[in-house]
Amino acid sequence: KKATTVLKLKIIGTSTILSQKVELICTLMKTEIPLKTALTNRTLFPKKMEMVKLTLAEFEYKYYLHDSDIEKIEYDAENKTLTLTIEFCFWMQNWYDKTTPKNGLIAVTFENVSNYSYDGYEPSKLFSDCTPEILQTEIADDGALIIYTFEFVRYEPGEDLYPVMKIKADNVEVTELERYNL
Repeated sequence: KKATTVLKLKIIGTSTILSQKVELICTLMKTEIPLKTALTNRTLFPKKMEMVKLTLAEFEYKYYLHDSDIEKIEYDAENKTLTLTIEFCFWMQNWYDKTTPKNGLIAVTFENVSNYSYDGYEPSKLFSDCTPEILQTEIADDGALIIYTFEFVRYEPGEDLYPVMKIKADNVEVTELERYNL
């Protein structure tokens, strides 16, 4: 005779995280994996957040990039793609909840890029110790995404303190590069 256990859970999170947690709980219940084992077995946890595809205006509205750092820029002129690897401040988002990490890496990939420039930088760049910090973003009159950055090592009297990145693209995809901390 099997004992029946009633499990009451308080699950907090966005709809994506909520569905991932419910899926995990259902998997545990079906397979009868002990909770302690499941919590130590990281393969049961989702590896990446759901990919989100947005217009530039939707991206600028949904993602608040202030204080996030640009770790790497990969520009492929032939395929018309631009990918920014960003140390992202999840905690600054209006959709943030405490079940997600405060910070983490995201890949922001712009597709069908028709215009890209970043004052004083090569089209592709891997930053080392001093990464540019994003101050603010806005959508220009022509529909381009403007990203204002600041980098301490570039500061000299008379030099522009705020290198500007300008991106004109059809859409953008955002993907998390690290696991959730559930």
